[in-house]
Amino acid sequence: MLTFLLWLSPFVVIGAVIWNFRRKAVARAAESEKRFKAFLNDAANTETAGTVKLASTPQPPSVQPTDAATIRAAPGALAGTPSSKNSSAYAAQAAARAAVRERLLAPPQALLYYLLRLGLPDHEVLAQVAASSLFDAGLRGGFESEARQKRLAGVVLDCVVCDKSFKAIAVVQCGARTADEDALLAYARTCCESAGVRWVELAPDALPRREGVRTAILGA
Repeated sequence: MLTFLLWLSPFVVIGAVIWNFRRKAVARAAESEKRFKAFLNDAANTETAGTVKLASTPQPPSVQPTDAATIRAAPGALAGTPSSKNSSAYAAQAAARAAVRERLLAPPQALLYYLLRLGLPDHEVLAQVAASSLFDAGLRGGFESEARQKRLAGVVLDCVVCDKSFKAIAVVQCGARTADEDALLAYARTCCESAGVRWVELAPDALPRREGVRTAILGA
């Protein structure tokens, strides 16, 4: 009998240890659940208090000029310019009138962009790039640099192919343009070629195949 008890004692001890471990785990889980519920309640109470506080805060009344003296004191109102007090209201109205364009890229430019992405996977392709951003305004400085930046202001390039460090390698144009745009792009082309950036013109109806993109754009 004594031998049986001695043989059984390790199993009893192991069972007691397992039971004690499970009991502590259940207790820890219950305590964690309790703390989590308390945290949710505190967060809900804080949000409710903040909402009540905001709702109960009196708003300053808007003041509108009603006579000639008041209008003379606020020339912005007479000229149609928003005063500092009403600047946020004017900003909200302007934002409400803003509308997002249906497409940032026209179909020819979008097709060109995807073609360049597929044909040049080891390069970075950017679309709708300001021409002035390609050149360092402070590289030479002086009148020449300022004049170039002014002439390039507002000129948007269809696609710019860059290496992995985002250094411009080639500019790719595709699509019809007006005579004024053509004159501005001619100057942008001269600037690019003088800086060692390739300039490539592609017809929307004669885009190269995927396997010919590298040769057409990079010449290699």
